[in-house]
Amino acid sequence: MLADLDIDAEAFQHNPYPWYALMRRQAPVFPVPGRDWTFVTTMPLVREVLADPATYSSRTNRQTDPPPEVRAEVDALRRGRPPSISVLVGNDPPAHGRYRRMANRAFTPRAVARLEPVVLGVVRELVRELPAEGDFVAHFAAPLPVWTICEVLGLGAGYRESMARWLTALTATTGHRPTGEQWLRIERERAGFDHAMVAELTARVRRPGSDLLGEIVGSAALVAPPDEVLAVALGLVRQLVVAGAETTTRVLAEAVALLAAEPAEWEWVGRERGRAGLVFEEAVRLASPVQQMVRRTTRAVRLGGVELAAGSRLLVSFASANRDERVFAEPDRFWPGRPDLQRHIAFGHGVHACLGIGLARLEGELALHELAGAAGRLSVTPHEPAYLPGYLLRGRTTLPVRRLR
Repeated sequence: MLADLDIDAEAFQHNPYPWYALMRRQAPVFPVPGRDWTFVTTMPLVREVLADPATYSSRTNRQTDPPPEVRAEVDALRRGRPPSISVLVGNDPPAHGRYRRMANRAFTPRAVARLEPVVLGVVRELVRELPAEGDFVAHFAAPLPVWTICEVLGLGAGYRESMARWLTALTATTGHRPTGEQWLRIERERAGFDHAMVAELTARVRRPGSDLLGEIVGSAALVAPPDEVLAVALGLVRQLVVAGAETTTRVLAEAVALLAAEPAEWEWVGRERGRAGLVFEEAVRLASPVQQMVRRTTRAVRLGGVELAAGSRLLVSFASANRDERVFAEPDRFWPGRPDLQRHIAFGHGVHACLGIGLARLEGELALHELAGAAGRLSVTPHEPAYLPGYLLRGRTTLPVRRLR
């Protein structure tokens, strides 16, 4: 049956979990048929890979290339923009550590605690505007992290609409193969993002301020050559925007879908903010919106009894590891407060653990608590679920809901 696996198929992208379970049982290190990828699916093996960046490098391409018929036009759109520099996700120590320290100050527990009023203000604005019936992703789950990151970066509400479009474009070619016309639309939006952020970063070079963009460009000046400062700062901003939005949006949609079937849990979440945090954490484990991370072997190595040549490309599956039955009791069950919950790795592991984990948890906890307290229980309208295309990121693109009070 594993010989029939097609990671580009819609059926796999909508429900990959039976395939992950099959791989865990039969071939935890599994070469994808017809593709230059090898899945790694059990928790011990995933942790082994993530803990050894010297052997399993993050320096590998995650994006698909534009189709040949639009390559010249895409290249033209890229001219005049800073070169793409992998600062965090696609980088290895020691450079990764230098760049990560650039943004660490903004995401310490104390710094995240100071952001609580900002996040709470955004959450309450969205709760007030939530219609009696409509798409929860469009009206709440997607705007929340985008509006929050605009505030955190120091951009303000004027960037909200543009940032939402740019975010879609920034993730559109990750584990997905757009058509030529789609590629051109994507690249135009990416160019808009780059030009706008370079302008904002340049303004802060000239007039340093106290917001996160100012801190980023100031820190970049300390670690990068003068002609690379803007490129390094832009690379970090790009990754913060993507990482800050994808997890929260997809997990909130999954959490509401799960809670809709649990009326007592809804009431508990509305009464106790701590319970909201546990629900969000369990939804993170189950949803694992970053389904897999990409790694490349730097040398010949034996992993899980399988010989891998140097240069082998791996799909290290967080989503599979987070449902490993040898780690989690009843792994497919929604069980907030489960005793093994802290063992999940949806936010990563090792040197590449999510930088903004504290902010994501704050957004999720506040969002669910305020929703359950102010909006009342949400009922999910019967529909055919739709998910992001691709095998690296996964999550609901829509969730029609109705307020029950």
